[in-house]
Amino acid sequence: MRNRILKQLSFTPADFDLVRDKAVNWLQEYRKNQSAQIKTCVDQIKTINQKISYLQIALLNGVISTSIYKRTYADCSLYKAHWEAVANILMKEQLPVLDMLSRAGEMLMHLNELFTTCGEAEKFKLMKLIFPEALEFDGKLFLTSAIHPALAFNYKKGLFYDLLTLKQSKDENKGKTSEGR
Repeated sequence: MRNRILKQLSFTPADFDLVRDKAVNWLQEYRKNQSAQIKTCVDQIKTINQKISYLQIALLNGVISTSIYKRTYADCSLYKAHWEAVANILMKEQLPVLDMLSRAGEMLMHLNELFTTCGEAEKFKLMKLIFPEALEFDGKLFLTSAIHPALAFNYKKGLFYDLLTLKQSKDENKGKTSEGR
């Protein structure tokens, strides 16, 4: 019975394709935004470098004193270091989202096989991840207060109400437990 529940909660290839397509779109938007942020950093660094050049010329021409130069140069160097650090973080940041999603997708499409092949400790962790609240058996149905949000949409398809029922947690209805679908 547990294998049937896990099989019904598993992603179908079409479900996974939909999630992957949404992730690709999100990643493209993210990278576009990241490129714009990097350009902003580069522009700020160029502007600061120009200010430093003007500052050096002003010092050489006697327009400003050494103390003003040092104080202004220190401020510019601080701002420049900030923008360089932000740019470095943005350039180094790599999101291996699609690789992670592909690995996770294989697991999400085959929860029942994953469950049967893992050890007892891993089985417990997997069930706790899928059902964050307790999973109980009343002799006919498995009962739980929650299903992991990534898998809950399959429950809502109504494919196995004869095996699993969501109930309201005691906190939600002040001590009363009632089944809800």
